[in-house]
Amino acid sequence: MYWKVIDEAPAEQADTKLQAYRWDPFSQPIMYRPDANGCIEERIMAAEERSDPTTFRVESRAQFVEGINTYFEHDAVENVFKPFWNDRVLTKESAGRVAYDYKIHCDPALVNDMFSVMVAHAEDAPEDDNFGIRYKHLVIDYYTVYKPQDFADGHIQYEAVLADIERLMTAFRPTSVTCDQFNSAFIVQTLQKYAANNGMSCQVYEETATGAKNFKMYENLKFSINTGLVHSYYDSMNKNENWRCLLQAMLEQVQLVNGRVDKPRSKEFGHLDLVDCVAVLCMQLLGDQSSMRRELLNSAFIDNSSVLQERFQSARLSNWQNMNSPMSEFGRRY
Repeated sequence: MYWKVIDEAPAEQADTKLQAYRWDPFSQPIMYRPDANGCIEERIMAAEERSDPTTFRVESRAQFVEGINTYFEHDAVENVFKPFWNDRVLTKESAGRVAYDYKIHCDPALVNDMFSVMVAHAEDAPEDDNFGIRYKHLVIDYYTVYKPQDFADGHIQYEAVLADIERLMTAFRPTSVTCDQFNSAFIVQTLQKYAANNGMSCQVYEETATGAKNFKMYENLKFSINTGLVHSYYDSMNKNENWRCLLQAMLEQVQLVNGRVDKPRSKEFGHLDLVDCVAVLCMQLLGDQSSMRRELLNSAFIDNSSVLQERFQSARLSNWQNMNSPMSEFGRRY
């Protein structure tokens, strides 16, 4: 961790930029966000994070997290948005392909809250993992959030939203369209009629939720994210003030409070319903694939943190072996 501290030594006596930085008078600590392509302070922090990500997350990156009980690991969430997967660049899609089974999930809200919609499909992994298992992967093709302020009267206009969903149904030809049970009867009936009138073999129904079902669904999503089974394009046109895309920012705000998955409401993101869309589609398209790992290891329970540690351990060891000091890229050993 690096601070600007008060020191009587003049900056011109420093023999490195870092010492000059430390001697620059300042009255309080400053923490820079790690960025391998940023200014020298940001690159220093990025180098330190690569050398020991676990300690860094607690001691340094904590300044930038949304809460102390975040449900998804930062490393795992970042990997969801890697631009390449299965030999292609992931982009926001406008139509489906015949080879894939698409599903749409809608999370309606009150007219003065936000309305989330997501389209996704499943793909087989290109090769087996280290345990000889070939998992299915969730690929997110399209998502959007309708906000009340997007409409002239400050309220969600369901007719406009339904028209957009109908266009998505025509473009992707999904096998199912599901809606959260809250405030969805009219939406389900309208989309059922649209599917029937257009000859679509598409089921449209409410996805009923319970507390136990939600927890299992989110544990499944966490396993899938930790295991690298969830992939999404990075929506560069929709970023928040911390320069994270909308879905990434929402995932990083989900918390575990008293053993319950909590999606705190914020002025910027509403109730984080877009995360519910990922969880529902992950269960619909992938199922509970953690059971395959449990059967292979003859274990009744696999802790999600253990899965994450297993996945990133080799990469972290390689980073440490290739970099004797977090300052090595700056030409000086500390």
